[in-house]
Amino acid sequence: MAVCFCSLLLFVACDGRGQGASFAPTPIPPILNPPSPPIGANAGHTLSGVVTASGLPLTGATVALLDFDKGLLIASTHTDGSGSYRLSEVKNVSSFSGALVSVSKPDYFTETRYVWMAGDGQSNFALARAVQVSLGEPARSRSVDARCASLGYGGNSGSVCERFVVTVPASGALEVTVSSRPIWPFDGTILNPDGTIGVYGTSTSMPLRLTLPVAAGFAYQIDVVPFGASEFEVTTALR
Repeated sequence: MAVCFCSLLLFVACDGRGQGASFAPTPIPPILNPPSPPIGANAGHTLSGVVTASGLPLTGATVALLDFDKGLLIASTHTDGSGSYRLSEVKNVSSFSGALVSVSKPDYFTETRYVWMAGDGQSNFALARAVQVSLGEPARSRSVDARCASLGYGGNSGSVCERFVVTVPASGALEVTVSSRPIWPFDGTILNPDGTIGVYGTSTSMPLRLTLPVAAGFAYQIDVVPFGASEFEVTTALR
């Protein structure tokens, strides 16, 4: 997969929670021909839309606006009976990417997306049923066509990724390893149950390793962006 490098290079060392060496995130590709910011573009705008699942409105989904530096929660709301949501004071994170938004609900894959805000805007989300993987058992890539956005990858509609969900039976540290033969680089994110970004990391020539403190009984999503690998394996462990 081609990655368009931009002049903005973020540096994240897994937010102090990753395991192993420090990580340099993959630069975010710029939005193609972004509109010129209008007067007052630094002011927040209103983002609204509808969240669906299998074509039907999804009630009670959490729509969250995330901080660009660490993926923490800035503001959130829930969809109403018609699946509609509305967030105010939404701003672009930079001239290269829009606002970072996630939509989550138990039993569904969390959707993450950058939304360009040149004024009040609308963005609809369609959630897919989550596919659980067993803790401790290797899970192989399934060549699913999904897109993800995170701290190190985004722009436009995000990067092609694969998603895995694991429910932890006890509190501790969730360890995730992504590997392939031959060795390829990966970007990866573990999302918290509320749709915020727990940890982000990237590898170059070594397996990608991520570690996140987790709570008993909750489901955590693993997003993997492979750069060149057609097949890879994800292993999980609870420490």
